[in-house]
Amino acid sequence: MKRNPALERAIFDAPDDPDAWSVFADWLTSIGDPRGELILLSRTRAPESFSRIAAIMEAHRDEWKRGYRAELRRGFIDKLSLDPDELQDVARLPALLSTIPFARTLNLLFDERSPVAVIMRALEEAAPEHLRQLANLSLCGTVRGTGALPFPDVSGLIKALPLTDLSVLQLAPRSAVFESDTIETLFLGGTSMPRLRMPSLTSASCLGGDSAQLYASIAGGDVPALRSVRHHRTAPHLDALENPELHRQLVSVGFRVVDEPSLPRLRALAQGTSLLIQIDQSTHQAYEALRDLPNVKIPAPEGWHDDEDDYEDGWE
Repeated sequence: MKRNPALERAIFDAPDDPDAWSVFADWLTSIGDPRGELILLSRTRAPESFSRIAAIMEAHRDEWKRGYRAELRRGFIDKLSLDPDELQDVARLPALLSTIPFARTLNLLFDERSPVAVIMRALEEAAPEHLRQLANLSLCGTVRGTGALPFPDVSGLIKALPLTDLSVLQLAPRSAVFESDTIETLFLGGTSMPRLRMPSLTSASCLGGDSAQLYASIAGGDVPALRSVRHHRTAPHLDALENPELHRQLVSVGFRVVDEPSLPRLRALAQGTSLLIQIDQSTHQAYEALRDLPNVKIPAPEGWHDDEDDYEDGWE
């Protein structure tokens, strides 16, 4: 794929500027790249353009995806997902990264075979020139047995990328600190939360790991914009959430499930604070204990009839 760094840079600096895209489209057309016509047609939004757009996409979709699981935008890869087998061929990775300048989402799936240090280094080296529009990064380890897959320090990569959303699942990065000026949403699953220095972070989820550093980051003023946190279960996090200092910053806290022995403390927390508490799954006992509280959102358990205050026949 031919590149025009100057025109690409103009788009990076103003991604919503139609003039920057038009100039880029004219250049693509001048070198015979059908994506130039596609960009101009997409901008017109004229009904008669739709059939031509569909014809261009039908003729070139597979070529532009290049055999990868990808989604296209204006003919360029916008979202790319690579599995462990594809990541084995690390020699091809730098060349691949150099051809996705407009990608906004990258999903990487690792297993025990993955040369993760080499992959992370390739991403970090590609970040300044080739990944300037990357906003969403997902790093996921395949579940083999118990525990998360050991992983190298990714703090340099996170700091180098212009991310707004980061997900780390079933991996245990050797990172003492995650630092970023741009990340707004952080999701960690199956691994403990490191210390955070993220002034733009508004939402953090820590599901299945130790969240002590999350609350240390709040207390230390390192995540001043954080308003929402989510966890898997209630019990491990109530000690931290009962700290009244947190209630001055947080707006909402969510849980997937409620540990029933912690219901009295959770109810007391809800009554003593304006925090919005959101619960994904409920039981009869949890619903009875919390449903009357205006700042608790909890779904009725299956079979519940509000008008009868009871379960359907067959439930106890």
